[in-house]
Amino acid sequence: MVIFLATGSFGISEAVSQRRDNRYVEELAQNITRQSNARDAISTIIALRDYLRHNVTRDNYPVVGRPFLRDTAAYALQTGKGRCGESTRAFINMAESVGIRAQRLYLEGQREHVVALVTLNDGRQLIVDSIDPPYFQNIEELHQVTRHPEFKYYSSINLHRLFKSPSLPANTYEPPGLTYFLENPHALKELFYFSLSGTCAALLALGFARRYFRARGAATDSAGPSVLRHPAPALATVDQ
Repeated sequence: MVIFLATGSFGISEAVSQRRDNRYVEELAQNITRQSNARDAISTIIALRDYLRHNVTRDNYPVVGRPFLRDTAAYALQTGKGRCGESTRAFINMAESVGIRAQRLYLEGQREHVVALVTLNDGRQLIVDSIDPPYFQNIEELHQVTRHPEFKYYSSINLHRLFKSPSLPANTYEPPGLTYFLENPHALKELFYFSLSGTCAALLALGFARRYFRARGAATDSAGPSVLRHPAPALATVDQ
């Protein structure tokens, strides 16, 4: 019960933080697109990208010592600090808030870099580099990554950096719904805490059910067989 209450409380706290971050990011993204007079997906992408290039910097932002889940999009936008991963996270969240589908893409080779991969309604996949100075100055389609010899491999799943060798073919696989949780640490922790809380609730319910049925079984056993209070009427004798 203590674990159930504690994890539930932590989950609610993370949910509140996530909702607050969502509102901030969405309002900022709408203001940026409004002020830039963005009329379509491409102009919206450029407006968001350029805002991040001018307002989020990696200067004095450490490579090591960052939190395991990395800083949130709201934190990068509010402080103006972040590297390519944080800037990309901010872009993805802002793009999603205005209806543009985006996900993270890891680039490997002579250099390591993180960019956003935007999928348009017509199926085109665009690389958006929102850090300054960028490796991709302009918006490029995914197949054009071969023009950059410093990058030999790309993937939406970070296994290459974990194991130091590509265990998957180059890919842009995005498990449905996973991007939201991977790009929002508060939402990921919210999911974790509520999952623990739900597990505890299920175990509590199971424990109550077991005790209830055991109590019923014990009551039935103590009552014993029923005893007849009145003798059964004598059977009538039938003439042969």
